[in-house]
Amino acid sequence: MAETAPAEPAGAAGSAESAALRLALDQSRLACVLAEARALAAEAANLQRTRFFAAASHDLRQPLQALAIFAGRLAQGNHDPALHTLIGQVGACVEALDASFTELLDLASIELGAVAVRMQPCELAAVYERVDLAHRVQAFDKGLALGLRGGHHVVHADPVLLERVLGNLVSNAIRYTDDGGVLVGCRRRGGRLALQVWDSGVGMSASALTHVFDEFHQVDAARTAADGRRRSSGLGLGLAIVKRLATLMGMPIDVCSRPGRGSVVTLWLSASHATPHEPTAAPDRLPRASA
Repeated sequence: MAETAPAEPAGAAGSAESAALRLALDQSRLACVLAEARALAAEAANLQRTRFFAAASHDLRQPLQALAIFAGRLAQGNHDPALHTLIGQVGACVEALDASFTELLDLASIELGAVAVRMQPCELAAVYERVDLAHRVQAFDKGLALGLRGGHHVVHADPVLLERVLGNLVSNAIRYTDDGGVLVGCRRRGGRLALQVWDSGVGMSASALTHVFDEFHQVDAARTAADGRRRSSGLGLGLAIVKRLATLMGMPIDVCSRPGRGSVVTLWLSASHATPHEPTAAPDRLPRASA
């Protein structure tokens, strides 16, 4: 009868294998705990920075508003033609700074969850009226046509946030259009409504479109006006705010564009068959984040 080789003690091999398995599991748990701790720390730090920035921006806007008042009084009392252009430039700079701080505070409010969303039946005609009032002069000063079509539709939206979204889109379209105009229209597409902002502006390349809703992103090709002067493009937050607000309302948004041919931004809304609420005046800004 052939002799068999002595086997290793099963107990020793099993213990070694179990120890290795426990070590691997412990290492995996430790890695998960560390990753979670880092994520929580990063989230807390980001929230703290957002709160600090919101408070700091609010404090900085107070002397800025005072500067705007002083510039206005100086313009009223000025009788020297040589100073007229300079005073106008000071006023333009103050307006640009105020717009930038407004964007920053709006973004901080969204990040802190301080924006209340009140979805309800909303007449586009009322939203159109306020957007037209706010941006008609901006278009007129550039010699552009501003048209609004499809105001008879009733949509399910937050009227204040929808006005902010549409106003930002119209302002952005006017800023990057030097000839032609901007058209806002709403029409049925399948079971939804497509609220669109068309412009005949500088347009964007396909690569630029992938970053159009990124924070602090500006398209280099769109920074130069037709006369060769550099534009004042702000901080590149307008479309980022549009995207955040559209997401809060559950409205998909997309952009199509061709360089030199203009752009169209489409916001997809749901139609409402309910009776709209009484229209209310929209606030100048989104609710401010508390410090």
